[in-house]
Amino acid sequence: AADERPTTLLRFECVCHTNLGERVVLVGASPELGGWKVEGCVPLDTSPDIYPTWRSEEVPVALCPEGPVEYKYVLTGPKGIFWEEGFNRALDFYESGAAAEREGGGDAQVVDDGDFRKHACDEWMTNPSAEIEDLARQADGATWGEVLDQNEVMRLEAEIDALRGVQDAAQQLS
Repeated sequence: AADERPTTLLRFECVCHTNLGERVVLVGASPELGGWKVEGCVPLDTSPDIYPTWRSEEVPVALCPEGPVEYKYVLTGPKGIFWEEGFNRALDFYESGAAAEREGGGDAQVVDDGDFRKHACDEWMTNPSAEIEDLARQADGATWGEVLDQNEVMRLEAEIDALRGVQDAAQQLS
């Protein structure tokens, strides 16, 4: 039988500073959010006008009276797939009143999640022991960022200084 639960339109939004070739996607427990599979993700897009903000298209999500719909942001790119650290994010439509607000139709509700890399830090402040356990389980897996040797750090700092010099010179010419 087809799922006949009411749906609500959502537009997800987060802030993420990315590198060239990287993209932000959203993956969650519900089928509309990919069923925890990156292949079925909800892509987010950005543009020069709104960067570093990333936004999804409108996504119809089935309302779940059993509890919250959980999800995470994922960074994809040439270096691999990196899942947001920390606890899952959760939307509880019935607790928040969003279900009643959206069932009547209208524009999509915007879910503004702020800086998704900061989310793990917020969770750390509320539950440090659980975060330590989560990090221990992920120790062999992918984490945000890479460990760079001191020579690489110095090279990157020099490159940044050179680019700042070029930018300053260009601003003086304008």
